[in-house]
Amino acid sequence: RIDLPDYVRDLCTSIAASYGMDGVQVEPQVDDVAVDIDTAIPCGLIINELVSNALKYAFPDGKGCVLVQIRRAPEGEAGYVMTVADDGIGLPPEVDPAASASLGLQLVHALARQIHGALTCDRGKGTTMQIHFGRPIPTEGEL
Repeated sequence: RIDLPDYVRDLCTSIAASYGMDGVQVEPQVDDVAVDIDTAIPCGLIINELVSNALKYAFPDGKGCVLVQIRRAPEGEAGYVMTVADDGIGLPPEVDPAASASLGLQLVHALARQIHGALTCDRGKGTTMQIHFGRPIPTEGEL
């Protein structure tokens, strides 16, 4: 069992520090959930890729926010919803996240499939990538 709040918070702090962009805030918001290692590692790699892309490309003025969320799926659905959203300049119109030749986005799609999820993209204000994935690990009382 990997507790996601601490894992994602530490990961976001490390990614933000490695880019040294003081004007861009990386904000993790993670429900108090735990997943197995086979889910935590792909989640971490997805977060690393999407947050890194946002920090590299979304903020030419060096100011903004990247939100990293993992929430339980809505009632009646199994699993979780992972969201990485930025308030930057957004993806260029010629970039199709569903069919990108970018190695990074291909990796994100492959990792999403590995955790039984699929990537969706919203180009509203900034860019929002979302993956509905997996099933929760039962708590000890549910075993």
